[in-house]
Amino acid sequence: MKNQLFATTVATPAILFSTLLLGTQNVSADSVKVTDEGGLQLSITANRREQPLDQTLASVTVITRSQIENSPASSITNILSRYVEGIDLTTSGGRGKNISLFLRGGSSKQVLVLIDGVRAGSVSAGTMAWQHLSSDMIESIEIVRGPRSSLYGSEAMSGIISITTRKGKKGKWHGSASVGSNHTKSISLGTTIGSDQTSLSINTSLLDTNGFDARNGGNTDDDGYNNKSINLKFDHKFNDKTSLAINVLQAKGVNEYDGFGSNSGYPDYTPTDSDGVDTRGDFLQQNFGVTLKTAFSKKWKSEFLVGQFKDESVNYDSQVSLADGAVSTTKSTIDTKRQQFDWKNEISLRNNKTLVLGVDHQKDKATKSGDDYTKNSRNNTGVYGELSGSAGAYDYQISLRTDDNQTFGRHNTGSLSLSREFGNSRLTASYGTAFKAPTLNELYWPSTPFFVGNPDLQPEESKTFEVGLKTKLGKGRFNASIFQSKISNLLAYQFPTTANIKNAEIDGLELGYSRSIGALNLNTNVTLLNPRDTDSGKVLAKRAKQTLKINLDRDFGRFSMGASLLGKSKRAASFGSGLAGYGVVDLRSSYKITKNVELQLDVNNVLDKEYKTTSGYDTDGRNFMLSVSYK
Repeated sequence: MKNQLFATTVATPAILFSTLLLGTQNVSADSVKVTDEGGLQLSITANRREQPLDQTLASVTVITRSQIENSPASSITNILSRYVEGIDLTTSGGRGKNISLFLRGGSSKQVLVLIDGVRAGSVSAGTMAWQHLSSDMIESIEIVRGPRSSLYGSEAMSGIISITTRKGKKGKWHGSASVGSNHTKSISLGTTIGSDQTSLSINTSLLDTNGFDARNGGNTDDDGYNNKSINLKFDHKFNDKTSLAINVLQAKGVNEYDGFGSNSGYPDYTPTDSDGVDTRGDFLQQNFGVTLKTAFSKKWKSEFLVGQFKDESVNYDSQVSLADGAVSTTKSTIDTKRQQFDWKNEISLRNNKTLVLGVDHQKDKATKSGDDYTKNSRNNTGVYGELSGSAGAYDYQISLRTDDNQTFGRHNTGSLSLSREFGNSRLTASYGTAFKAPTLNELYWPSTPFFVGNPDLQPEESKTFEVGLKTKLGKGRFNASIFQSKISNLLAYQFPTTANIKNAEIDGLELGYSRSIGALNLNTNVTLLNPRDTDSGKVLAKRAKQTLKINLDRDFGRFSMGASLLGKSKRAASFGSGLAGYGVVDLRSSYKITKNVELQLDVNNVLDKEYKTTSGYDTDGRNFMLSVSYK
């Protein structure tokens, strides 16, 4: 009965809206859609080399700049959540608040994030602060689902999200200005100067919002957020064989959120002599990379990358004394730095075979105020190789990697993929092993009342098998993937530390379909998961077992409109009772005032649905964003 109610709640608005669109006259116009093989034609992440998407043996989705601009959501995380199969997001409030991203049921720590090829994310927490990433800075996003540790090492257990920062057209300006709910204001401006040989792209953005109160009870003030971002891209071609790229992305600002206190969200926690008020956090995220590409010969291409990702935060936690009303404020800082070097070589062999060989080195370091980590840094060196080609009617890819970690010693991973085409269809089977090293927090956090590091932790390990199908279905495209991932040494919190105590298994099915009918575009996908702790039989927390995403867009010439539906089944919570399922409807429309100026209105959560994705935190009700952009 509950499943029927879930399906009805999600499907009814879709049926009504699709009926409205299909009942109109078709107008010839360019379409914008998010599909596995629409828009961008190359994958650069799945196999560490450029490859046509229809030849990639992994499950890959690429989101292009035009798709970002025409999406129903003003943040990059909403775009990922509403369009891409296998992705689930949980939030702890509004703009700027903590976001956890789950890919195929894998936690945020089991997803490798790359920005212009540089490994991104906090060294201490082990996750990417998605809330600080501005969509105005992004050119494209490539999502690779499935293990890739055999090429990238730790973190790539459930997949990779690779982000390429924005590069505009030479001699052209672009910009936008927006106003919306919760006194939200944003502005962006960018341009590219130079020639075909040497160019510099500059993109800037500013976002400010009062936010909303993410918790009922205790603190009742809004939780504001401010973000200033800049992206610089310098490209120079020395000749037809050698090029240099320098990329810088920085985001900094202030975030307000409810601190621990009587409204902390922990049902058994009661303060004795103080009550929590808003905590303010100053943040800085900076990604820097230098990439040199050269061709030593027609058959040997080489790429050198040197990069660094910094994540710094300063938190001010205020407490109000219940006895005399006095306010006391404590200050804490955590600064993390990840430095890396990567040398990759692509060698063309006989009979259309390709060999990729490389070595990378990474150094992680974290410092905090007060009591420092018992150990605050570690090094890792990896050597990897991949051979791809064809044998008869089959395409294959074989990859192997060995990592030498300062803390864990040597760790080996590998993968094998086989594929065959049948007319307009491609069937693929793959098997891969992966691992995830514990974070510096989990290993070396100094002793505190609620948590202490455990230096005896071992890496999580996984074995994943997948079968996938891509085919033309009528006039549309259909893709399906069924997979099973078994995880050992699963890291779990056991008061007051983390321990390797559990084994887990994640079984999943992903289905996707996209089609253009004249000026109407349909994109829909379904993800079914069974993420469970095999020792206890319990469902892994925060993962929705059923997800449905439907996107419809219709172009009427200068005017366009669209709708998105996101449906989630109930999910287990980390503590207390579980979280109920929900269905959310978003609407959007745009009008081209001139060839270069466009007005866009996005209305999210049109039905004003009340729901939670994280225990103790509310999500925003009906909200809107009105934007004008110049391209």
